[in-house]
Amino acid sequence: MITNIMVKVVIFVVTMDDDLAN
Repeated sequence: MITNIMVKVVIFVVTMDDDLAN
């Protein structure tokens, strides 16, 4: 489902952002 992909992308971006922040 497109929604599932969107959620995974958002989680991926947030995780990457958190990694860069740390």
